[in-house]
Amino acid sequence: MKEGNCPIPIFGDRLYTMDADMEAGRRNPVLMDASSAIILFKCLFFELVAEYFRLIMAESAYLEVTPEGCDGADMFCRYRMEESIKIQGLPGTIQHPGRQFQPVKGLGAGERDTILLYQAGIGDLVLLDDGKGALYCRNNDIPFVNSLLVPRVLHLGGLIDIEERDRAMKRIMAYGRYSYKIIEYAYGCGDEKLASFL
Repeated sequence: MKEGNCPIPIFGDRLYTMDADMEAGRRNPVLMDASSAIILFKCLFFELVAEYFRLIMAESAYLEVTPEGCDGADMFCRYRMEESIKIQGLPGTIQHPGRQFQPVKGLGAGERDTILLYQAGIGDLVLLDDGKGALYCRNNDIPFVNSLLVPRVLHLGGLIDIEERDRAMKRIMAYGRYSYKIIEYAYGCGDEKLASFL
């Protein structure tokens, strides 16, 4: 798992509002890397996240969380069978309509393929906890967030109360490696910055 000190999340200029009648699992399709999946799983928060988002994992990222004998591998296999996560291979053509991106270099296979799926037009947003991947997203105006902000998103979406939000953020900080700057941002950024994940 490649947890790192991610740069401050930068979001696209699109703002969304949540329809109160929208079914769980019908909201924005979110691409997730292996580090985020592992952090959220260890914090006992993955299933709630999967209820709220339509989660997509690159095939290479999924392989990183399901090696034989790895803690949690059986559960991720179950999530796939239950369609809590969708596994997506890379398409033949990587070209997001109307966008041009810098070449993706220096990333692990899972992070690279997660970003390439976004570039191919699959998924609206990226959830990743890899520092290099986050920096690439920021430099290429790809909307992304790290796991530490997910409890705030779920709180804004009405799935958890403020006490559970705060408990979850503390658990996530215990498993992820976040710099003081990232922690400060996660607690201090305005709700409007998280609107694209609703």
